[in-house]
Amino acid sequence: MTGLRSSPDPGGSATVALRVGSWRSGLERMLELVEGHPLAAFWFAALLISLPLVLNPGYFSHDELQWLAFADRDQWSGLPWQSWFDFRPFQYRPLTFNTWLLLSKLVGYQPPLMHAFVVGLGLLNAWLLRACMIDSDIKVMVASIAVLLFLLSPHVMQVHGWVGTLGDLYCLLAALLAVRLLQREPGKAAELLGVAGLTMLALWSKESAIVFPTVLLAAWPRRRWSLWLPVALSAMLVLGYLALRWQTILYTPRSEAYYLWSFSNIPSRLLDYAAFPFVPSLVETHVIRLHDSAWRWALGLGLCAGLLALIARASWRMLLALVVGWIVCLGPTLLLAQSASVYAYLASAWVFAVCAWAWQRSALWSRRLLLAIAAVVSFHGFLIGGRLVQIGILQHGVYAAIGPLMPNATAAEPLRLAVEKRRDHWALVRMFHEVPSWRRVPLADRVVVVKIDDGPTWIVDSNGSLRVACWT
Repeated sequence: MTGLRSSPDPGGSATVALRVGSWRSGLERMLELVEGHPLAAFWFAALLISLPLVLNPGYFSHDELQWLAFADRDQWSGLPWQSWFDFRPFQYRPLTFNTWLLLSKLVGYQPPLMHAFVVGLGLLNAWLLRACMIDSDIKVMVASIAVLLFLLSPHVMQVHGWVGTLGDLYCLLAALLAVRLLQREPGKAAELLGVAGLTMLALWSKESAIVFPTVLLAAWPRRRWSLWLPVALSAMLVLGYLALRWQTILYTPRSEAYYLWSFSNIPSRLLDYAAFPFVPSLVETHVIRLHDSAWRWALGLGLCAGLLALIARASWRMLLALVVGWIVCLGPTLLLAQSASVYAYLASAWVFAVCAWAWQRSALWSRRLLLAIAAVVSFHGFLIGGRLVQIGILQHGVYAAIGPLMPNATAAEPLRLAVEKRRDHWALVRMFHEVPSWRRVPLADRVVVVKIDDGPTWIVDSNGSLRVACWT
């Protein structure tokens, strides 16, 4: 009697080995392509990360809708431009506000075009950050991956997904251009002229740009003590700016408690900004205090401490630079009564640059832990980006839906809107807050946002469509 012979197994080890080999071969070819064309690969990945933000059909907040109402006029001369030489307004941001007004006038009713401009500035900042890192002796691949993680981080995703952050984008753009200029050493006259112009660009964008001279020290690895003259010039311009505006900054009554400042706020703000990136359940920085949850604080501060420990293991000097630079970049925003994600945009760029430097000097196990922490932060940013798009869809839908209903709405009988999902209530409140009009139709007192139990006349679905509220 002969023994039975087994037939070849089509799904056996040989086939599995072939598939694994094919997969590895494909991965190797991809890596070779990336290594051969690093800038092209970087731009492809950066655009892929940012594309959902560009395609967002609506807006995140009332700010964009208010400026759209201000800009919706027949004559350009009737637009409320901010004077470049009137230093009395508390928010003196002529570059930011005039750009915003111009964009609102031209393409305000096409949100993807507004988002494309904002994301375009963000990608320009990412490219400049990568170039600055490479000139600071960070390897091309490491710099590219660090900047892609920067694009995925929570603070950055918030800035790039919200049109109301032009000031933050301009500030970082001016800072990176100045550092890049100093790294390239174009000559004394061109260098000083460039630093002076970029300092003014930052100061025209946002008040927090008073930290600009210290940010120039990011060029220290290449320039060392030869930085003293451009830093001194930038500091003189900042001092002149403060001399013109110190009374306004210190003594102008604040219309919102949000802008009240005190040195006693600094510890609380530092804790907020330290913990927030590591808690994926949060959309905005200040919300961590509203929840006041022990596990959120434990997770956020625990992962932050772990990151600092890994940086310290690479170099205690770099740890010192990370912490001091982070605090300096946050600057005067630490004095405010409330934290905000967008205020940490400049600080985020510094943190990712330092982490990239530390990566190159870390052991394999340290790198694995850094990757794990980066995964948590990137997941958080991914969730924030998704939430911004969800809110944009809600805004686009609800504003389109109320249009036909507005002729019958009055202050005595307004449209009473309530969201179907309770988590969208704050988003709906925010997108109607002090918005005077939409397509020149007045909204004040004619649209009221209420909670689902407070007798709404219309229920708002998650996509912004309306249905009549039925009560039994």
